[in-house]
Amino acid sequence: MTRKLWTKTQIDAVVQAAVRMRNNSQVHMSSGDALEKAQKQILPEHQWLAPTSVKQPNNWSQTLFVTALKAGLIPKTHIRVSRLERAYPELKIPPLQVKEPEPEKPQTLDAGIRAFLADFEDRLVDKIAKRVLELLNADVSVGTECKIVLPQIVEPKEFRIVVVGLIGTQNSTMRQWLVNHDGNKDGRFKLICLPSDSSHNQIRAACKASVLAIVMTKFISHSTEAVVKKSAAKEFQRCNGGTSDLGRTISMFIQSFGED
Repeated sequence: MTRKLWTKTQIDAVVQAAVRMRNNSQVHMSSGDALEKAQKQILPEHQWLAPTSVKQPNNWSQTLFVTALKAGLIPKTHIRVSRLERAYPELKIPPLQVKEPEPEKPQTLDAGIRAFLADFEDRLVDKIAKRVLELLNADVSVGTECKIVLPQIVEPKEFRIVVVGLIGTQNSTMRQWLVNHDGNKDGRFKLICLPSDSSHNQIRAACKASVLAIVMTKFISHSTEAVVKKSAAKEFQRCNGGTSDLGRTISMFIQSFGED
């Protein structure tokens, strides 16, 4: 029996190993199975208990049983209290108390979400009010029939020029150059700079939304150039020089833009 073969230190070590083993197991493992495997890791072979002994808690010593119970290897909810009290009266196990489930609390919106919704509501009301005023102030021409001429709201359109292959400070330099360009005083042209190591998906997405796609041939691969050329929504250009040549290419495009 375990009270003869195992010391208290050995019992503690075997029980702790069994608990860890069962907790880490991906399949269900009984306390007896866990204890049998644990003893083979901790103890020398001559101290191993037979499977029929180690798998039956009724055959365990009092020290082993109490240690396993305290360590959670034997869940108290799975043990009949009366049986434990008869076997080990010194344990003085209190009766199992079943806690009533707490009523679910109603879910409440986070303060940040409430503030966002309130702000969104205010802006939506403002937009509707402005639109109503625009309709009320619309020009009315009276003839054989009443016709309401609604004011046209024209939003400035942005045209994107994508350049693939600029390096270092060339990106910021060319962006500022385009901002100061005489043909871009209204800011309708925007420069999108992509490094040569950008993914093909990024390049495709940018080029499909562009009016001009340019590749810096000195700094990109043939496969990248092919992706840009195929994905360009409207116009594709190759730039074989540096930023000066790139500036001339963009300027010529801006001058001719809209002529067609």
